[in-house]
Amino acid sequence: MIKKDIALIMSPDSLVTTFAYTAKTIKGVLIPRFAQLLELSTDEKKKRRYENPISVWTQMIERNDELKKDAIATDSTFSFGGDVSRTRSTTDSSTSQSFFEFNLGITKEIAASAKLETSASYIEKCVDAKFKYYLGGRRGLVTEKTTTVGYTIEDDDDSDLYVVDIKYDETYGTPVFDATSQTSSCLYTGGTKVNNPVLTVTPSTQTNIDPDGQATYSFQFINNTQMPQRGRY
Repeated sequence: MIKKDIALIMSPDSLVTTFAYTAKTIKGVLIPRFAQLLELSTDEKKKRRYENPISVWTQMIERNDELKKDAIATDSTFSFGGDVSRTRSTTDSSTSQSFFEFNLGITKEIAASAKLETSASYIEKCVDAKFKYYLGGRRGLVTEKTTTVGYTIEDDDDSDLYVVDIKYDETYGTPVFDATSQTSSCLYTGGTKVNNPVLTVTPSTQTNIDPDGQATYSFQFINNTQMPQRGRY
């Protein structure tokens, strides 16, 4: 018995752009900007256009946290200090899948033919259909997806110390770095002792100063450094 069915399948054949954002940028800049545009917008079509990237970026942040938490421990641990580097290359297979959900506007005729689950229409001839984009691979697939990643671990401050566990992410087939112990002078590395000298100038600006006159500024140097080593600033 032959059974006929209709389905809508899409496969991207090229990349329009490559996104390279840190989690901090996504959470602190991208999502708030789309949220602000959503709040200010009175057009229903534009609202749905802003809701979509908020949902996708939020899913990516949540999934990124899950993948780091679930990364598989390996036997590789690297303990190192400043002025030392280590360069390695790994090739691993994707054995797990992840997906992101997003809405896409399509014509009502296509949606009806493909029997898609759609939301309310935001323009007369278009409806929102929910799609899933899958990443990674699965065990047992005939075609195995492998990823080769090269990386260098290094620090240029000789007073810094790190212990890094190198783990494995099943979805992307890439290494995950977990700094289990660290003493760092980097201000932007959380949970570390930081090297943080501060210079303040008061007032920061002055106006209406006579060309032949003088202006007085107060300079204050503060050493907020938590490191015991002496440094030159």
